[in-house]
Amino acid sequence: MHVPIRPAYTSAAIARKLARCRAKALEWAALILEGFGLAALARDVRAACADELRAIALHLRALIVLKALADAPLEAPRKRIAHPHAAPPGCRWRAGYGSS
Repeated sequence: MHVPIRPAYTSAAIARKLARCRAKALEWAALILEGFGLAALARDVRAACADELRAIALHLRALIVLKALADAPLEAPRKRIAHPHAAPPGCRWRAGYGSS
């Protein structure tokens, strides 16, 4: 059974949701480390969180650009060339088969 994907659950939305969850988890980890008196380590955790979020944002931008390039037509559509045995426009009979 085919289940259509709702816009809220596209890969970009899932990646953003995961990034937010990771950011919250790292922020909680930093708060716990500060609670234990490890402020320097907490700063490192917060810096890693910021770097990770920047990397995810760049990755999502690249995916959006690639999708736009994939959806863009590469060239103008070509005109159809009539078959040499086709009847001229407006003719009721095919050429060569009893038309006079």
